[in-house]
Amino acid sequence: MRRVVPSEVVRFIDAVLPGAAKQENEKTNLEYDLSYTGQLSTLLTLAQQVPEHLITLTDADYFIYIAALGAIREIIPEWQARGGARTLKKVPNVGNGLNPVTLVRVALLKCPDDLRRRAINSRSSRMRRSKQAFRKTSASSKGPSQITSGKRRP
Repeated sequence: MRRVVPSEVVRFIDAVLPGAAKQENEKTNLEYDLSYTGQLSTLLTLAQQVPEHLITLTDADYFIYIAALGAIREIIPEWQARGGARTLKKVPNVGNGLNPVTLVRVALLKCPDDLRRRAINSRSSRMRRSKQAFRKTSASSKGPSQITSGKRRP
């Protein structure tokens, strides 16, 4: 089975599930119906192929991610059995009223495609912050100081 990284799933969502990238809050109505069964099934398959070690979400984000995938997984057989009477709108009490596809997309945007790159970027940003802090403290001193008998004099 091919390895899929989070950004590939996000690109898939953006390409075939319109509206998920633009939904900002619950007031932006986003619904999928029976005609999206294939795309949603593919989304579930792709999400399952993302290696677990790349799903680096906080507990709260992970629970929302899993609930969103569950909502998508549960509606497909219902559509097949009942002819699509319901639409996929939101997960009750989860994700501030956003569509489950949007919730999956938002969660995967928080995940790296490569943990090594993330570790390197994290180290680099820590080093940059340290250098900036050092520069600030260096700039705030007013020239060379002399220490005489344990006391600092400018």
